Amino acid sequence: MFSSLMKSTFGKNPLLTVLIVISTILTALIGCFIFGVYQHYHITVSAGEAARKEINLNATHSVGIQSKRTDLYDLYSEDAKKAVEMYYSSINKGNLTQMLLDLPNNVKDNIDNIICHMQADDSVYGLSRYIFCFRPEKDLIVPVANDADQFTTKQYNSKKKMVRIGEDLYDPDKSSGQSSPYFHSDEKRTVSKSQTSLNINGDDYNIIGTLKNFPDAGGLIFINWGGLPDDTPLIYTVTITLKRPVDYSTYEQIDQSVERNMGGAAGLEDLDLDAGIDESFYKTMILITAVVALLFSINLAVMYKYLVEYNKRKIAIIRICGCPRTKSVLIFLGQAMVIILPVFVLSLGAFHYFVYPQMTKLFQNSTNIFSMKVYLLVFAGYCLISFLVLSFMLIRSIGSKLDITEAAK
Repeated sequence: MFSSLMKSTFGKNPLLTVLIVISTILTALIGCFIFGVYQHYHITVSAGEAARKEINLNATHSVGIQSKRTDLYDLYSEDAKKAVEMYYSSINKGNLTQMLLDLPNNVKDNIDNIICHMQADDSVYGLSRYIFCFRPEKDLIVPVANDADQFTTKQYNSKKKMVRIGEDLYDPDKSSGQSSPYFHSDEKRTVSKSQTSLNINGDDYNIIGTLKNFPDAGGLIFINWGGLPDDTPLIYTVTITLKRPVDYSTYEQIDQSVERNMGGAAGLEDLDLDAGIDESFYKTMILITAVVALLFSINLAVMYKYLVEYNKRKIAIIRICGCPRTKSVLIFLGQAMVIILPVFVLSLGAFHYFVYPQMTKLFQNSTNIFSMKVYLLVFAGYCLISFLVLSFMLIRSIGSKLDITEAAK
């Protein structure tokens, strides 16, 4: 009965049989392909090719030396002068803050820290460099690392000018000069105990205490980010460190915010990224493939449901002859499996011997990722999905009660 029913079912519907075969082949090939692409990405990241988490934001030009203490710079050559000028770059506190707060929340959440520097005249060293470490969160700039030890978030964003200093600045015996390749100072770095403020870039910053949780801090000085005037120029490069490796979409969103808010004052370094190495791109591909595979299975079930409807007279006959509903479902399920499973196995073989060698030329890290175990798992997964979808459709098509009138139409 099984062989004759199968012959009459599929023999009279060759086009439908071809469609079922094509659906099965495409499911096998696309499923294996997307698995190979995903493995290529996974191996690439593990190997570190896309593991960089830092993006540098570079100034496009200088705004000129903004210091009254040019006597402390060694401007012994034109190159030295250009280097000093870039200490006062087109990136300033205002446009950097605006750019960061304009980022989408998903990008803000992915930022681990941002580090930038400022060169400033001050009443301690004459000329000194300040470092800031923070990250954007909602509509605030949140201090992290050492900055978080010195200021609360409220203090860090406050327009009130605050400063914390190293204890060595109170000790004349530890006082000394400070120098760099382009400036030098023999001025003493001593602060009296009665002193309540430091003058930095012409503004008075209130001393709110000595440095916290910072052993051997020496003569370092920390000031709050919010206390800086918006037009305060920063040193040439700002480093943005992410929590996850840089991907195309994150890079693009930061780059777009830079263009919107910094008016040509800065640009991201070129990391030569493209959508093909974006983690979200691969996840999207996998999701699309899963949906396509599900649609193929549903399509297969719909086509087979049509076969059941086409053969409802034969179903009625075998039901009248005493074939129970469950057995009727299993007969048609068996017919489907006899076609789709061998076709799926042959498709896996075609993929391995013809498609896979070409795929490894495009995705080098996908080499040697397919084994008999992998193919067996793919086959088992497809069998399970097909069995569940077809069973559901067949149970709905072959009713528990036999309708002779409907079958006779």
